[in-house]
Amino acid sequence: MNLLFGDNGAGKSSLLEAVSIVSRGGGSVPHLREVLGPDGDRWRVTATSREIGRVSARIQQVVFSEGKKTQTIDDRPVSNRELALALPLVSLTPLNQTVVNEGASARLRWLDWCMFHVEHDFMEAWQNYRRTLKQRNAALRMGVDRSSMEGWSKLLVTHGDALAALRKKWFPDFSRQFTDELSAFLPDSEWVADFYPGWEGGKSLREALKQSLAGDLRMGSTRYGPHRADWNARRNGETVKRKISRGEEKLCAIALLLAVAKIVRDVVGHLPVLLLDDIEAEFASNTRKKVVDRLDSLGAQCIMTAHERLLELEGKTGVRMFHVEHGCVGSL
Repeated sequence: MNLLFGDNGAGKSSLLEAVSIVSRGGGSVPHLREVLGPDGDRWRVTATSREIGRVSARIQQVVFSEGKKTQTIDDRPVSNRELALALPLVSLTPLNQTVVNEGASARLRWLDWCMFHVEHDFMEAWQNYRRTLKQRNAALRMGVDRSSMEGWSKLLVTHGDALAALRKKWFPDFSRQFTDELSAFLPDSEWVADFYPGWEGGKSLREALKQSLAGDLRMGSTRYGPHRADWNARRNGETVKRKISRGEEKLCAIALLLAVAKIVRDVVGHLPVLLLDDIEAEFASNTRKKVVDRLDSLGAQCIMTAHERLLELEGKTGVRMFHVEHGCVGSL
């Protein structure tokens, strides 16, 4: 467990972003340009990673220069997928701490990230569906006739059913781990998570697309399918959307992070790295202790940020603390 602490603007979040870049490739080109700052022309992030029990280490590197990105592992060019599999990473930032109250796409990203690492067929199924969805939407915008749409709908059903089946297969484990973690933080409530595949229950995707075709042609987009999937948490029978405090909302996000980490561990045999930005915000000291204890018991490599040293970390084995000031990181 590693804690980076320091004042606002000291550079704590920048270090977390560097770890994220070397695991995920850094996202879109506009975002990669933002990392440069007003006076920069290039940047490079290099990390040495080693799995527990393995002698050899990997050198992962991402470079952005002249509007182009290159990424390598041991000097071999790799894809974003290869980076992510070599250094699995789950992050909790202020942007995704409100996941239970955000739109469906924000919640679905957590489930899909987990499946990306534990289900070999998921990425191909996801890519096939997204590609076919894009083509069907293009045909809808062109206003093609109904008979011509049947082919695209049939293909979308084939890939959509495959993607939905994989999500349905993994959601019970995802739900169980998530609600178990929530119960540990908030034991006075009964927690349940529900999954919505992206169309009305009791119907097949084929039926849903057939019945909505007229509306799809009018709107120029596909309104039902796995791209509209969602899941929600219910507390004592009621959905938690906008019915929980900010502190409880953040606990939900941490429970989600722990659940995903455990599923990855159980399937692939090792834990991802955990990033938690601003760990102290919204929590009273007793709640922070619960969070720190759960993170400690998990045994994952964890990098956290806070404004000050956390007393809850004192006395725990293997904890390292670093003071960050003006972009410089000093080990204590």
